[in-house]
Amino acid sequence: MAGVIGRHNGKVLVLEDDHALIQLFKAILQQAGFEFQSATSAECAQTLLSKQHFDVLVSDLSVTGGVKVFDLVKSVRLQHPEIAVLIVTGFTPEEIASEVATQNIDLLEKPFSPPELVSRVKSLMNAKAA
Repeated sequence: MAGVIGRHNGKVLVLEDDHALIQLFKAILQQAGFEFQSATSAECAQTLLSKQHFDVLVSDLSVTGGVKVFDLVKSVRLQHPEIAVLIVTGFTPEEIASEVATQNIDLLEKPFSPPELVSRVKSLMNAKAA
């Protein structure tokens, strides 16, 4: 089945500062057929976004480096308004609801299963294509 999926599903940038989680995201997303890149800081993510096209940005809500993820999303969307954003968080949706609503961000609550992650990324890409 993996051969049927191929690499036509799009390109995902994961912003995460935990290397073990990066490897987990990589294994899940590549097995589902997505092209995968990772960044460990907002600055690194912005550099990658300036050089390459990504369909979806998947980011942990609390990444080290002094830049709040919501500020990063605002900045990224100025340059790449078409990019879909999925925030992975252990916070409840109510705690960050206003930012999520105003910036058109999707949420995935921890803990999540690999099929949930893949389904959400595919859903975001399908919504972009529609």
